[in-house]
Amino acid sequence: MKKKITALLLGAALTVTSLVGCGNDASQNEAETTETQTTEDDASQENQTDSNELQADGEPVQLTGLVVKNAITKSVEEMQWMQDAEAKANVDITWQEVPRADWETIKGTLISSGDIPDIIVGAKNFDNADFVTYDGLFEDMSSYINADSNIKKMFEEHPELEQISTMSDGGIYGIPKYQRFWPSTYLRMYINKDWLDRLGLEVPTTWDEFKDVLIAFRDEDANGDGNTSDEIPMDFTLTEAGVVPPALLLGSFGISLDVYDSGYGYYVDDGVVKNFYISEEYKKLVTFFNDLWNNGLINAETFTNDVSTYNALLRAREGENMANVGVVWGWSASDRFGAALCDQYVSMAPLKYEAGQEEEVSWGYESDVLNIKQNCVIMSAACENKDAAFAFIDELYNPETSLQILWGDLGSCIVKQDDGSYRVQTPEEAGDTEGLDAGNWKWTTTLADEGPGFISDSLSVELPVDIEEVTKDMEVYQPIYDRMNPQTDILHKNFLVFTDEDKSELSLIESNIINLSVTQFTSFVTDGNIEENWTSYCQNFENTGSARALEILQSAYDAYQGTN
Repeated sequence: MKKKITALLLGAALTVTSLVGCGNDASQNEAETTETQTTEDDASQENQTDSNELQADGEPVQLTGLVVKNAITKSVEEMQWMQDAEAKANVDITWQEVPRADWETIKGTLISSGDIPDIIVGAKNFDNADFVTYDGLFEDMSSYINADSNIKKMFEEHPELEQISTMSDGGIYGIPKYQRFWPSTYLRMYINKDWLDRLGLEVPTTWDEFKDVLIAFRDEDANGDGNTSDEIPMDFTLTEAGVVPPALLLGSFGISLDVYDSGYGYYVDDGVVKNFYISEEYKKLVTFFNDLWNNGLINAETFTNDVSTYNALLRAREGENMANVGVVWGWSASDRFGAALCDQYVSMAPLKYEAGQEEEVSWGYESDVLNIKQNCVIMSAACENKDAAFAFIDELYNPETSLQILWGDLGSCIVKQDDGSYRVQTPEEAGDTEGLDAGNWKWTTTLADEGPGFISDSLSVELPVDIEEVTKDMEVYQPIYDRMNPQTDILHKNFLVFTDEDKSELSLIESNIINLSVTQFTSFVTDGNIEENWTSYCQNFENTGSARALEILQSAYDAYQGTN
């Protein structure tokens, strides 16, 4: 049996010793890089040969690897797809396994040592700026990506992946992933349709209608238990830094947000990067929520409950088949309310600010963040057998292998059907004895969203129930995405390239923005006095360095769009 090294919590000294790649020190890396550059044309020609063919005979090539994964994920040694991928590439990889929470510490130690494993696997372990800052540490894989490779097929099917992976020098130092099935947005707005039906109401379409519905939820025994005071019209949480669900109502004014960065206030308006926190639209939003708060339409504990308390509240009367809350934001109804209550809820189309408005509404967009992740696999420039390493990397992008990286092994978690299509099994079918839902089950069995992969659009897959549910819930939002141009309408912050100095400056400014914006949102909603305090608030917001953040983002956005 191959010897595998599992690293959970490593000290710095152990990390430097055990994560040695191919035995070359920093000076040797520099010499090898220089030699490689002088023979670049020859290497480019040689690498057009199918790398798998180069490993067809002889003993497996010994490589070192590091994989960053979720803390609840089993060892890669127990994943059959990993053993199969190594066998197909004729390699034997000694793996170091690192929980995501420990990666940044270990990354720093690796970088300072000047020596990294042959292969590092895990979504966004490195960003594009790392490839510039630590020039010579990572292998340029562009010449290995030949016409027969799986990665080339991925780039042909989705050219934007090649665009975000190609650095200014033409090199590709990190291979992205494409997992296809995730929806266009992370959060949907859910409303209890049973409550609406019981009260003879329709799903609201404007802010005024929404307020009227919440008042009815408050006063008219919406859940039908005979008690007119136990319903909570609306609830949400602000405990996830960077995500402010109520800000999605800015879509009523046509503002399109990346939900993951909504806490910072960034958005793009006709090619100009702006911040909504000092906009008139945001002022209208907090004024509206202050009105809802004053009318008792928002849970009184919204700003003090932690995530676990919030989630428990949504399912508190699950055993009675009785809902507590009328409106929330979430990934899916079952994720928020559980199997017993989820059928009571429907996703709600984005609201108009007022009846008769001509401006098109919008919503958050994160399809690129959810389906595309950068730099999921990198190769060390010091690796002594790059052909073997790339043969293994490319095998990870075989669509059938990629399915297993995402959802688990073929034959247990996934079934290949007679017509060549695939079906992702339920946790029960796959042998789960702990009652996990489909969304959590995959994280125990495989790398899931942390892994690399290419799930081709041509692949026929019967999806797990959690993704099927979200797909159905997306129907009311689809008209927005049909007319949206994500390339220009959304600030793809994850795809932008920043210098180390800009990253550091932006991080400090964003910390200031979060500290002010969440506190001020809470104050505006609960205390009011918005008109009186607006000017001083805007001055405080400017003092966070927000204008400088917009300068940094605008420059990076223009570079991404090819306009500078």
